Amino acid sequence: MLSEPKRPVLRGGSADRREGHALGTICVIDRIPRKFGPDQQAALKALSRLVLAQLEFRRNLMLLKEALNDAQRKNMSARQNLIKLQETLLRVMRLRP
Repeated sequence: MLSEPKRPVLRGGSADRREGHALGTICVIDRIPRKFGPDQQAALKALSRLVLAQLEFRRNLMLLKEALNDAQRKNMSARQNLIKLQETLLRVMRLRP
């Protein structure tokens, strides 16, 4: 006896950024066909918003890390310049009585 092949049931919704650009699709897979009512559609939209929020958070975190690294490099450069200036000042002061 052969049974029909089991195919997954898919439901999906787009993951759009606030600017209107689609980043992808959120999909839910099930083995049994079920009713996909308004509550489930709302849940899928909420899941899409959560995923987008996480992506935005990650993007902002990377941008903040880059800004922090740039600030630290500038700070290090300023410290090195200050040390050179102090050394020069000490040399000049030693030459003058």
